[in-house]
Amino acid sequence: FGMRGNNDRFWGGLYVTGPASGSNHSDGEQLGGTARATYQVLQDPDYTFHIGIDGQHLFSANRTGGTQVLTLSDQPELRVDPTAFISTFTATSSTAGLFVKNASTCGGELAGSYKSLYVAGEIYGINVAQDIDTAANTVPTPDLNFFGGYVEGGWTITGERRKYDPETGAYGAINPAHQLSLSGDGFGAFEIVGRYSYIDLNDDVVFGTKASVTGGTFGGTQTVASIGLNWYPNSNVRLMFDYIHATIDRVLNTNGKTAVGAEVDAVAMRTQV
Repeated sequence: FGMRGNNDRFWGGLYVTGPASGSNHSDGEQLGGTARATYQVLQDPDYTFHIGIDGQHLFSANRTGGTQVLTLSDQPELRVDPTAFISTFTATSSTAGLFVKNASTCGGELAGSYKSLYVAGEIYGINVAQDIDTAANTVPTPDLNFFGGYVEGGWTITGERRKYDPETGAYGAINPAHQLSLSGDGFGAFEIVGRYSYIDLNDDVVFGTKASVTGGTFGGTQTVASIGLNWYPNSNVRLMFDYIHATIDRVLNTNGKTAVGAEVDAVAMRTQV
């Protein structure tokens, strides 16, 4: 539950969140909070500029057996395979997760447009306050800090523009000026897009040393670059054609030196109605 409000330039919201429906929380329910504020600095028919900040705080994670365990992970951005190549899932304690007191994120966002060109990006820091694992209390428990971010952009070949939506504090989708017509009067809108992202889930570790010695984690790093073409035949349909290249670098927590990284190349098409 929470509240939000906006005018034509400002958007702000603050919410308290609980556990996922159906989660086992017999020993204590998850409690968190999230807040976001944005402002449209420039608002001209030909150009716009948007800034924003947001954050989350996990006051208490779901408890099972009296412990709070947290795992951070990520997949390459094409979500057709559930494999998470980078993860803080680590055997530095009596379980395979991080024992935590609490965790938080803070981030900033920038976005802007100039005629049919659109660019956006976000940057995030994540802090995890570790707790003592009573079954393996010889493991150090430093606070862990992780980092991630992305930048993306698009150029609409047919000249349409992404419009700013004050009710969400964000930019909307492309609405074609000339929808696809069997008579040949229109072909919809075409947009060339690109994206680059990076995330680092390594902290408080030394190469060649077990993670259990320092209390950190070799969660790994992941870099993803992608390019694509979007086709909007009308305002209700989008066809996406994408190529992504992902590079994952990671070593085992158990010895701190065995590489288990990978490179991923993928081509995908998606139709959305």
